[in-house]
Amino acid sequence: MRVRTGLAAITVLAGLMVAPGAAAGAGWDLTPLALSPATQNSPALSPVAETTDDGATWVMWTEDPDNSGLSDVVVRRIDPNGVAGQVRTLSTSSPQYNGSFALAPLPGGAVRVAYVSASGGTLEERRLTPTATGDPVVLYDKADVVDGGNVSGSTARVLSAPSGASWVVFVRLNSGGTTPVVTAYRIADDDSVSSAAALTQIAYEYGAAVDPTGRLIVAVASGGQGRMVLVPIATDAGVGSEVEIRPVFGSFAAANTPAIGIDAAGIATVGWRLDNDRYLEARRVDTSTMTPQGTGATRMDDDLPADFVQYGPLFGVDPGGGVVMGWYETDSFNEHNDAMVRVLADGAFGDTGVIGPRLQLDGPPPEGGAPSALIPGPDGIVTAFFYTNSPSCSAARIDMATGDVLQTDAIAASGCAAPNGPASAANGLVATWTQSGTYRIELSRYVADPPACSDGAPVTVAAGASVSLSLPCTGWRPTRQITGPPAHGTLGTVDDTAGTVTYTAGAEGGADLVRFRGANGAGTTEEHSVAITVTAPPPGQPPGGSGPPPPPPPPDSSDRTPPVLSGVSLKPKRVRRGKARVPVLGLSLSESAKVRVTVQRCRNRRCTKRTTRKRVTADVAAGRAKLKLDVRRLPAGRYRVSVTATDTAGNVSKAVRVSLTIARR
Repeated sequence: MRVRTGLAAITVLAGLMVAPGAAAGAGWDLTPLALSPATQNSPALSPVAETTDDGATWVMWTEDPDNSGLSDVVVRRIDPNGVAGQVRTLSTSSPQYNGSFALAPLPGGAVRVAYVSASGGTLEERRLTPTATGDPVVLYDKADVVDGGNVSGSTARVLSAPSGASWVVFVRLNSGGTTPVVTAYRIADDDSVSSAAALTQIAYEYGAAVDPTGRLIVAVASGGQGRMVLVPIATDAGVGSEVEIRPVFGSFAAANTPAIGIDAAGIATVGWRLDNDRYLEARRVDTSTMTPQGTGATRMDDDLPADFVQYGPLFGVDPGGGVVMGWYETDSFNEHNDAMVRVLADGAFGDTGVIGPRLQLDGPPPEGGAPSALIPGPDGIVTAFFYTNSPSCSAARIDMATGDVLQTDAIAASGCAAPNGPASAANGLVATWTQSGTYRIELSRYVADPPACSDGAPVTVAAGASVSLSLPCTGWRPTRQITGPPAHGTLGTVDDTAGTVTYTAGAEGGADLVRFRGANGAGTTEEHSVAITVTAPPPGQPPGGSGPPPPPPPPDSSDRTPPVLSGVSLKPKRVRRGKARVPVLGLSLSESAKVRVTVQRCRNRRCTKRTTRKRVTADVAAGRAKLKLDVRRLPAGRYRVSVTATDTAGNVSKAVRVSLTIARR
């Protein structure tokens, strides 16, 4: 940012950029977790994420895999160890560029979600648990409302409330689709739904938060000339009287993009942008009495020059009462944006020492930065996610007690757009975003504890043969690192999903050892090992068998006939997930060939949309053969198993397909 003489002091923090995990004992993932495949179709909406009290993470996004113009609304749960579960498709009829979805945590590891359906004509909610997706409940259907219209795009929100309840808030269009109405429903812990609460103010934009008593407090413009009010909605859905926090302004200015956060004592911090006058304002309200604090709204621009413009207030409210306010603003030459925050202490904004200094998170030019989320907790820390036009994403950790930025970590050095995260870091801090170019949904977690590893089970292997070594580690996404390679054998690539590595013994017998450790964003474990005993071959016998294998025959360039694959069967064709029984694939070959088996999960009823979950290859001799197909790690669902054979001349057989069903129980 270029600083003009005479401007209020701004602390520029870009120089604090450090490598992920610079804080001792905690840090961001070593590599992001990919949650969706790469695609050429850009999702219209950014993903949202929440963490739950069981240590899991839920991520919600839209995708349009067939480029039909209609998006699938999907949710995926990542367990406390970083293992992503199956993708749950909630709806396939959201408008591509006018959709809306949201989620919030519930007790017991569950979440409540809301999303647009029926091409914007309805809005549904449902409870999701670790094991069940739940049934959709239609909260709004324009067909049931006289002169009702669609749900306005990107307006759905779900807010957690005391006693396991939640509020679903959105804007619906009535009067021929031209009048925006802010609407709310309270859903109790037993999933019972209140009557609709509808505001009388006409507004496309609103801010909403839940106070300690469980009421919904809505910030919304009312009337013209910059007037801003708060409206309380009781737990029985009764709409209270509006409380004015900003009176009319002496021009045609409009108060828009309202934001609100409420602390554990019930003090609300409210912010908005005063359009046509280019700056942000804020005020505090005691929601227990609905009494505004101070003598009026406070400008947050510090008398910046007239060619500065501020946008989009955000709040991260620490449970102890402190608040971090975030926004982005044009610099003094209107060349690009700056990502800005300031710490707001307890008290009315007119009091001395309440409003902290302006802090710039990004830089140097041309950074084009903007904050996208402010995540409070735990331990008096608020984490500010922000992104730049590189595009890159970063996370700044702000100490509420001192107002200092403790560190700034790069969570995605390139290709990252608008990271989002949970409403609170009390259950764990994550960031999720859409990777530019590949349009893949990715996630990174701020890890507090390194993994826990132990010695692998000792193994015995014949000279020249191979064996799989177990490298046991638990915790969030452990990456296994070989710290001491074997002295008498070789290793393959570590498989972190299986927690194994393949060891191939040398030609002589004896003892060998492999040393390893585990690592994640929080650090590394102590070194552990796997003991290996290599048995020598009998005298006169080469390692690994009774004699040297014959050299493979040279490819026959005159062979143009593909192998014939017949008699393909799968027994059983229905198995229970996780059980010991492994299906056996039977087949017959007209000649020796390399058999490739591809297991694809069906994503719709006719299985025209599929996702590849497993591939197996094997060299098979001519005649009848059987192959075991281990599917115990695959999720429940319907699958298509495709089999092809390729001979030594490169001729490929016709594909033969069989079906497989993996049942839950």
